[in-house]
Amino acid sequence: MNNNKINSAINIFSFIPMSIVTFGVLSLGLFVAPTVFREITPRPMASNLMADIFTKFFLVAFICALITLFSEMIRFILLKKDILNKIWYAQIGSVILVTFLIGYSNFQIAPKINQMRIEQKGPTLWTNTDFVSLHKQSEAFAKAAFLFGLIPLVIMVSFQYKKEQS
Repeated sequence: MNNNKINSAINIFSFIPMSIVTFGVLSLGLFVAPTVFREITPRPMASNLMADIFTKFFLVAFICALITLFSEMIRFILLKKDILNKIWYAQIGSVILVTFLIGYSNFQIAPKINQMRIEQKGPTLWTNTDFVSLHKQSEAFAKAAFLFGLIPLVIMVSFQYKKEQS
């Protein structure tokens, strides 16, 4: 199997999971959350639903980010001399950062938010400065994961397009 075929196969295993992470975060933030909070009247109920959705999605997103990371490590091992360039380092750096952001958000921030939600029910939860701070941190991590998730996607698409043109 030549290097172009290996590279194309790895692109599929990197691109699909990273797309799920990147566009899943975007979809949840832009479409799902506003709709849930608009349509479900008791805010605590909407908040619990979103916590459940985000927790499950971020677990899937973390697994997808790990798949992308492992795919890129395989690319490095198999095609070391062909891909050792600054662009690949930007790509793998972005993948590592997205994996960290998603993992930290899911395994460190989300449990704290859920614990606060259990201990302090009702509208007073949103006046708790610790809760609001953690919520803002979680939002910032999700936005950063989206933005940094675009970098490897753009690199993969542009390199695939460049190879098809040559």
